[in-house]
Amino acid sequence: MIILYELHWSHYCEKIRWALDFKQLSWKKININAFTKKEIIQYGNEQNRHLVPFIFDDKTSVGMQESTPILRYFEQTYPDSPALFPIELDQFELVDRWLIELDSKLGLAARRLGYAQLIMEKPTILATLFLPQKLKLLALPGFCHLSSAILSMLLIKRFQLEKNEEYDLYEEVESYLISLSKILENKKYLAGDKFSAVDLTLAVYLRPLRIVPFFYDNPQLKSLFSWQENLFREHNREDTLLYETLIVQNRQKKPPVRRKIRDNNSTSGYLNLLSKNQEGKKIAFNDQESVWTWKILLCPYYLFFKIKKRAISQFNATESIR
Repeated sequence: MIILYELHWSHYCEKIRWALDFKQLSWKKININAFTKKEIIQYGNEQNRHLVPFIFDDKTSVGMQESTPILRYFEQTYPDSPALFPIELDQFELVDRWLIELDSKLGLAARRLGYAQLIMEKPTILATLFLPQKLKLLALPGFCHLSSAILSMLLIKRFQLEKNEEYDLYEEVESYLISLSKILENKKYLAGDKFSAVDLTLAVYLRPLRIVPFFYDNPQLKSLFSWQENLFREHNREDTLLYETLIVQNRQKKPPVRRKIRDNNSTSGYLNLLSKNQEGKKIAFNDQESVWTWKILLCPYYLFFKIKKRAISQFNATESIR
């Protein structure tokens, strides 16, 4: 039995759930406390970094974190189950390189942009996601806005969300997704002619961007999101996660938050720099920062003047706003 410790809304955890189902492995999940992570601290690790997804395999007594190393572990430990990697060495390495690129570029960016969208549009969703059951009192009216503001600032500090604009992250990700969409114009799978870990990874990393109108309303990306939705249906994956359902409900009452489209095409090259720095490495870059440093005092400024101030509420996408 494989135990998956997870935060259910995490696209990295969704990646492992899908892999476990695809490989027909016996598993169960445990939702962890996002703050204490007490459920996985018991296993310990050399870097003292307790990340999800985290798996513990009863059969081998192996504990492991980080989604792509976990996929490699499944493939090597359970070779008789359906394959997520090609047998041929060169194709295996191609898939592996794709995974590191998607982890370092799209996985991190989608997390940043998804959280930023929730903070701008409906931060009370964060209380629903993060607060453990015994703290649900803080999600009640009267407490909810305060707890959501605090959670927003903690996320800003953890993932440096205030730098999304500095890094031209919207434009960078848009350009990257358009390039992926072109690759998939005349083929079903990203690497080779069979479903692999790359397709699974791309599909789940697109999920947080479905709540961001800048991407989901982009006509150049419609085919890419359709590809994702078709793959979800084909593999019987969840149509929507909780935060998607909640933000759709909110948009029935008020318009979504959108963003101005920039006229110039210049970008910071941030995503390419990440990819270049990870060349030849077997683990992706992780942008998590320590929360409890003096810079947390700047988070109220970042929240109200770097993130929320840029929000534009509008029903429909236009040539200048999406």
